This record gives sequence, C-alpha cells and structure tokens, in this order.
Amino acid sequence: MKGRDRLPRHVGLSCLEPSRSLPKTIAALGRFALIPAERLTAALSDPARRHRTMAVVAVIYALVWTLYAVVSKSSHDLHPDMAETVVLMREWALGYPKHPPFLVWLVSSWFTIFPLADWAYYLLAGVSLGFALYLSFVLAGEWLDGYKRAWVPFLLSVVPFYNFLALRFDHNAALIPLWAFTTWAFMRSLDTRHYGWGALTGLGAAASLLTKYWSVFLVLALALAALSHKNRAAYFRSRAPWLGALVAALACAPHIVWLVQENFSPFIIAAGLRAAQSLDDWLRSVAEYAFGTAGYGAFACALVVAAVRPSRAAICDTVWPADPQRRTAAILFWIPLLLPFAAAAITGTRLLSLWSMPALGLMPVVLLMSPLIVVPRRAVAHTAAIAMAISAAALVASPLIAWWQLAGAEDHANYPRLLAAELEAEWKRTTSQPLKFVGGPFELATAMSFYLPGQPLTYYLRELRVRYEHYSTYLAPWADRASIERDGVAVCCPSSDEFCLRDMNNFLALVPHTQPREVVLRRRWLGFEGPPERFTIAVAPPSARP
Repeated sequence: MKGRDRLPRHVGLSCLEPSRSLPKTIAALGRFALIPAERLTAALSDPARRHRTMAVVAVIYALVWTLYAVVSKSSHDLHPDMAETVVLMREWALGYPKHPPFLVWLVSSWFTIFPLADWAYYLLAGVSLGFALYLSFVLAGEWLDGYKRAWVPFLLSVVPFYNFLALRFDHNAALIPLWAFTTWAFMRSLDTRHYGWGALTGLGAAASLLTKYWSVFLVLALALAALSHKNRAAYFRSRAPWLGALVAALACAPHIVWLVQENFSPFIIAAGLRAAQSLDDWLRSVAEYAFGTAGYGAFACALVVAAVRPSRAAICDTVWPADPQRRTAAILFWIPLLLPFAAAAITGTRLLSLWSMPALGLMPVVLLMSPLIVVPRRAVAHTAAIAMAISAAALVASPLIAWWQLAGAEDHANYPRLLAAELEAEWKRTTSQPLKFVGGPFELATAMSFYLPGQPLTYYLRELRVRYEHYSTYLAPWADRASIERDGVAVCCPSSDEFCLRDMNNFLALVPHTQPREVVLRRRWLGFEGPPERFTIAVAPPSARP
C-alpha cells in the first residue's frame, strides 16, 4: 500500500513546477510589457525625437479613446448635453441660454465636415483629448525637461478628465485644450515679450471665455502671474500684454453686446439654478468640489509620491516654489482651483468638481518641477506601462460596458433613437407637413432631436414645471406659443413620470392634438435585449389657421 500511495518522482516534480514558475512567468511578462514603455520614455526624453513621438502618441490616444467611446456607448444614445449643443447650432447666435457660443460654433463647424452621427461626435471628443495631451506636453517644456517632461502625458492619461469623463464633449471638456493652449501662449509671451505670442494669448483667452464663463479664473491667474513675474516691468513695457488684451476684448465684444441686449440673462439664470438653498447645501457642494477634484488627481499624485518619495522640503517647494519662474507655474495652477471658493462664498453658489476639469493640466508640472525631486527613468516607464494598460483594458472591456449599459442607462438614454422613430411615424400619420418641434423632458427631447430627420428644434416639459400658457423661453427661446401653434409639435413622456404627464396634459388641453397613446420600447444590441420601457406620445399638428 505504501508503494502504491507514493507518486513517481518525475510526476511530483511536474505537478509542482507550474506553481513555482508562475511568479517568474508573471515577472517575465511584466518585463516584456515594459519594453515599449521604456522605448517610449527614451523617445519622449530625447530633444531630437520628443515632439514627433508625442504627436504620434496623441494621435493613437485619440483613436483608442474614440473607439472605446463608439463601442462602449453603442447600446445607448447620445448624452443630452452633447445633443443640446447640436440643437443650439441650428439657431446661430452670439450667445445661448446657459453658455457663450464658442462650443456651438465649434461643433457646427465639425459637422459641416463630418456626418451628424454618434461616431463623428465621439471622434471630435477623441481629437480634443489627443490635442490636449500634446499641448500639455508642449506647455510642460516651459519648466520641465528630460524624464520629468516625458512623465507628464502619462500622469495626465491616468486622470479621468483626460479619458472617460471628457468623452462627454461638453463645455468643461472643450476647455481642456483651450486652457493648455492659452497658458502656453502666455508663457511664450511672458518670456519673449513678442507681440505675436501676446495676440495668441488674447485669442486663447477669448476662446476660453466664449466657451464657458468659468474661464474668468484662468484670465485672473494669467494677470496675477504677469504682475508677480520678476520681469513684469519689461513685460508691461512691451506690446505683448496690451495687444493680447485688445485681441481678447475685440473677440469677446459681440458676445458682450449680446449679453447687454439680453440683460445678462445667462448670469441671472445660472445664479438662480446654482444658488445654494442653505448653508448646509453650500458646504456640501464645496466639499464635493474640493474632495472630488482631489480624488480625480489622486492616482497621478500617488504614482509620483510612490516613485520619488519627496522630502518635507521638496513638498514645501512644490506647494509654493522659491524660484520665481517655478512660482509662475504654481500661480497658474492654484489660482483657478482656489479662487472659485472665494467667488462661491461671496455669491452663495454651489460648486461642482467637474468644473475643475481644465485646471489639472498643470498638475504634473507642479508635482515635478522642484529641483529637490529626482525622477528615475524606471518610474516614468512604469507609469507609461500603467497608462497603456488602462487604455488597452478600457478598449477590451468596452463591449462589456455596452452590454451592462443595455440594462438601463441613466436619463432613459437607451430609448431616444427608438422614440424618434415612433414620433416620426405618428407625425407622418397625422400630417404631411415637416416636423419642426419635438417636445418632452430635456434629456429625451434633445436626444430625439439629434436623431430625427429634418433637425427639429426642442421644447421642454417637466424641467420647467410651468404650464404652456406661461412657457419660459429659458432653455428653448425659439419655442414660443405662436411658433408651436403654427408649426405643431410631437411630444412624449415616460409613462412613469407623473410630472411630465401632467405638463403634457396641460399643454395638450390648449391645442388640437391626436389622442395620446402608449408605446412599449425595448433596446436591442448584438442579439441582446434591454428592459422594456413605456412612453406616452402625442402629436399636435400645425394650425389650420394662416
């Protein structure tokens, strides 16, 4: 029995060998994965190759995250904020209800080249991300070199603002490359005092302000950095700052005229929508802004701390550098992040961490620029490998994310395309006139408008909580009562949303309409089916009166 229980010698060794060699195999795979990261680090550190290499990295980064967006979001439809920009571009203006006009102009220009499709919109978001990454690398060259500079794009690419969150291409995402460009042009203007760089700074500042008023914090940071610079006397004697200010003023002048004509309505409405309801409400928003912003940048900071293990002196020199040149970078980084606290305290405004999206572009510079911090090449290569792994993992997981979102994306995002088809069919059964208005909750009406032929404008139920006869022109200034009665409208509501149904009934009581009916929709994706959802739709045809 003993001989029968004992295994042959060679069998025992073969059974134990895989478990012993597994750590070695994993280590070998890790070393193999580091080879491209090492080569990329060397190329980005080489003055002869770094810009060409960074351009290639930016293009690949843009394509990878565009493909991720196209696949992962294929089971649901466009985000309402993105669709709203397309709606706004159908009515060209010098300003819009919530924001200045530059993003609308940019998206409108993009879609004169590309078709009005989801993938084209995500391509715009991806191109913006790649461009932002390249500009951040160029900007970092004002303070960093060698391995420190090579580390910048990899540290930024692990910040969610530079991938996942910016794929929803809204005003915050659009500011990321604009702030980087404006800051770089300003630094060139400050160092060279050349009027050309001053003009570019003015153009960048104007484009930023015309994208979102939040950019006023960037402009204030530029002004404070110039006033505190050691060469400020020579700088303000040159033409660069004055030409920059003139260019920015001229570029913003038409929008300022529009603001005066509209009685500064975007500011008044934004103040009302973002006003804190109580001290507790305001404190919660401030905490979310502070800890949320820190959380978004935490992983990149942790990578730096783990790699360089900064001393107390290095940390102090990072927070507030002794050298004036490096102090300029600290001012440009800290002022746009900290000044909103003071503005919010004075105005009682609730803050949101997503608004800090463009301000983290200088974070790697601030973390690395102290001479007390020595960056090992290995740390840069490891971060490069981590960044590439995150992008690759996101791309591989994108079909699973799409499948998961099929179970129910937020704001009924699985259904706008299907609802658009239902409303179009109902409209055609009712009238032969073109559909010019589509109504419903904000998230549905804007997204449906994107998918409906003829590019109808929107009118919103539920969000405004108002009856039709008291309709507000805040979000849809084109949807006045006379226009809707003349051209008609197709409306819908989730059948479970009693507020939306109430507003729909109030509206339908005032105009001739077809009998509302309920439809049950189910999103299908690659053979899978999402949950059914019930919607109530109705059509108010165009008025028979001339």
